[in-house]
Amino acid sequence: MPDRLADEHDSPNRRPASRGPLAHGSPARYHIPSALMVLSCALGSAALATRRGAGQRATAVAAASSLCATALSGYIIRTVNLRLLDDGSPIAEDERLRLVSRWHRLNRARLALLAVATVGFEYASWSERSAR
Repeated sequence: MPDRLADEHDSPNRRPASRGPLAHGSPARYHIPSALMVLSCALGSAALATRRGAGQRATAVAAASSLCATALSGYIIRTVNLRLLDDGSPIAEDERLRLVSRWHRLNRARLALLAVATVGFEYASWSERSAR
């Protein structure tokens, strides 16, 4: 994904209307709307976990992981994607490598956080069902 954006950034066939943070192909178009849902669900789960005994820690870890993954998504969009989608100067090869490497490194961390959140919420749900 970031490789394609980097390649398209300096392409002579790129249309001016296709640039910007919400341009076709931009992951921000998907991450921004889902961020509101993730934030509200994570905060809601954390609030409910304080009232329930079973799975409290798992829910807290899952909610914190979800919030960190959402913040990391925003950071990736701000520091990498916006540069790849802007109308700015051409991207030099060293900058391209740095941006693509940063995107992959941060995205791996984001995916790990989401995996932790998924396991945590699943464990909390299992704990809640077995406590009944």
